[in-house]
Amino acid sequence: MHAYTFTDNPRSTLEAVRMLLFYFSDGGNGKPVIHFKAIRRASRLLKLMTKTDDEGNLFWVRAKEWKSRLVLSGLDPDTLEIVDQGRWDLAWQQMSRTRTFRDDIQRRDIAMGKIAPKAEPFIRSKILESKKRESPAVNSTVIDYLSPAKKAALLGRSKKR
Repeated sequence: MHAYTFTDNPRSTLEAVRMLLFYFSDGGNGKPVIHFKAIRRASRLLKLMTKTDDEGNLFWVRAKEWKSRLVLSGLDPDTLEIVDQGRWDLAWQQMSRTRTFRDDIQRRDIAMGKIAPKAEPFIRSKILESKKRESPAVNSTVIDYLSPAKKAALLGRSKKR
């Protein structure tokens, strides 16, 4: 278990507001929600690390090789557009399965000619069981690459048990 102490600083909330306002700086609404898991994947792709200053405030430090990690994952570091779909597919597969991005694994997969499925959204849900009785229903995280109808059928079936 990893534990650390830090100061929960109101400045962090202000910085988050600035980040979100920058995200909406083009004036457009209807942008995708950036959930915690997406932030975590992005921070691992960029190899962001947290450090603590003398006052206990947390701050991010970006790795020197962040641009090369973006190129390795198929992204243009200047435009952040996908320039190599195959590399992005591999990176997405790695991040969605292992919750991290390791450049050594990405290099190995590229060298081996590994082909990942196209990077597409998937439904991740947690099916909870009743504590009253044992049930053969799925009790772990389900990654459902199936249609929404099949996912609804699976969820409906597990709720009836």
